[in-house]
Amino acid sequence: MVSTRKQIEVSEGEGTDAKIASLAQQMEKMTLMMAKLVEDLARKPQDEIPDDSRRKKSLQRNLVQVKAKRRNQILIKLVSPKLL
Repeated sequence: MVSTRKQIEVSEGEGTDAKIASLAQQMEKMTLMMAKLVEDLARKPQDEIPDDSRRKKSLQRNLVQVKAKRRNQILIKLVSPKLL
């Protein structure tokens, strides 16, 4: 005996191919929505984007690197006149 659900699927023409096509459409819509969200985030000023721990750590690492570069530049300026 065929279940009611199966009967409905057959009567509506919802076979496996139709389900796959429907899922593919849903995935495409979701992908487009995600792309739009990423674009919107890229356009926002950094102040408006909420900090998460990964971003915060990344910014902290970058700050440490910038400070180290500045320190090295200052040391080079201080030492180089003495070498000449």
